Amino acid sequence: MAHYDQTAEEILDQCDGKLDYLVMGVGTGGTIAGISRKIKEKHPECVIVGVDPHGSILAIPDTLNTIQGSYHVEGTGYDFIPRVLDRTAIDHWIKSDDKNSFTYARRLIAQEGCLCGGSAGGSMWAAMKFAKENNLGPDKRMVVLLADSVRNYITKFINDSWMRDLGFLDMEGDQRIAGDKTVRDLGLSAVPAVTPETDIGSVLKLMTEHKVNGIPVESEGKITRFAELDNLIKKVSKGTASKTEEVKGSVTGNFKTVTMDTSLAHLAVFLDVRKFALVEDNGERFVVTHADLAGFYADN
Repeated sequence: MAHYDQTAEEILDQCDGKLDYLVMGVGTGGTIAGISRKIKEKHPECVIVGVDPHGSILAIPDTLNTIQGSYHVEGTGYDFIPRVLDRTAIDHWIKSDDKNSFTYARRLIAQEGCLCGGSAGGSMWAAMKFAKENNLGPDKRMVVLLADSVRNYITKFINDSWMRDLGFLDMEGDQRIAGDKTVRDLGLSAVPAVTPETDIGSVLKLMTEHKVNGIPVESEGKITRFAELDNLIKKVSKGTASKTEEVKGSVTGNFKTVTMDTSLAHLAVFLDVRKFALVEDNGERFVVTHADLAGFYADN
């Protein structure tokens, strides 16, 4: 009702009553349902465009929701239909993705001074896509609602390392690029994996034998955690854990899976954010850390 009584009226007032298209993200649905109802009463010809991220199921028809799973953009999309969402209030749906949403949010911040969040970037990208695909001319007026702020995302999509770690930002121009060298060029030695039930003492012995500060922890055939040398030593020395205890209470999920063909430039970015990188190649496992990169750079 707040959006019906106030937000929609504000939009119409600032547009002097002329409005052809309105684009906004769809989450719980209160914003778009309230605004759409008021605008449709006064300007039924106005087209309401809803933006829903891939991985969400809000868009109709359901054939648009072909990609299932998680997404990083916050504030829009759900895996259920909220009761407040009136999907009949939306004339056209566009599915957005994380990379375009964050890229456009960063452009809005850098080029327009709009300190918005990722869902706003998704709406802006969708508006540009809709305008181009429908050949909208200068006689048409489109409003894009930027519904979130950048406040909660300073360490996320504003951060270049976070963007590169998730593959949302190209590496072009990165000064750390080591030619065409890849993880394969590091000459890594395979390390064994342990189970969550392996005792801490045995894990420490393996780390010493293989000269690594991290050992992958395997559960049901998958590497889901890492045992970290610094953490284990700290716990044992302080007496908060004993060498006979199972390692599962002292593990971390702060690792990134890469391949032998991952460039050292990308690896450096990943290790800015993650403690370890894991390589699984031909049935063997390899652990990569900043120390491996440092050794490579020292020798080359």
